[in-house]
Amino acid sequence: TGDGVEVWRSGRFQRIASGAQLPHPEAYSLLPEADRTWVGTRAGVAVLRDGRVETPAVLAPLRNAQVNGIVRDRAGRLWFATSSGLYLLDTHNRLVRYAEAEGLVDPRIRVVLETREGRLLIGSTQGLYEWRAGRIVPLGQQTGLAGDIAITALLELANGDWVVGSSNGDGLHVFDGGRWHALGSNQDLPVNIPFFLAEHAGHLWVAGMQGVYRLPLVDLMRTL
Repeated sequence: TGDGVEVWRSGRFQRIASGAQLPHPEAYSLLPEADRTWVGTRAGVAVLRDGRVETPAVLAPLRNAQVNGIVRDRAGRLWFATSSGLYLLDTHNRLVRYAEAEGLVDPRIRVVLETREGRLLIGSTQGLYEWRAGRIVPLGQQTGLAGDIAITALLELANGDWVVGSSNGDGLHVFDGGRWHALGSNQDLPVNIPFFLAEHAGHLWVAGMQGVYRLPLVDLMRTL
């Protein structure tokens, strides 16, 4: 929430960490795991474990960054999408930062997604990228996606297609494996800035600044 972290338990919300206990009161992103919960705030990261709030010293470089997303990949590494770059906490507890020097036009990272094939996609305020063995590689510019697209959400559909939400131009972009397709008001979709995408029961759900809508996937595929 805007003032700490709460859990739904026995029919009620119960606070498990107040805003005063966190690096910043606003818990902006969460990664719940079996033995701990990682909390990204507007000023760094905290860990909730056994009723305690911890601030790992290795993550001190994130204290001035807004943490927009936290992902643990299948290799056990932690990825932090932040306002000051992409951070990797490897399995040896070493922190690595990726920013302009590594190939990002703009270091403000909004979202990270690991695909089912193990590819790590990076959505920034200026472009879509992929992390490849320590290199940051731009994606989509040769297949119909603008290099300066401001990405706000990422999703891989069950059929393997990728969906991107953006805050500039058309709200949705779909990659069918060969080319990107822009979807927006020309396809009678609501004008929105998607910040969350989900697939459920044959529909693509889109939550954004103007509300929530769902799009039948069969109709989506007909537009590609």
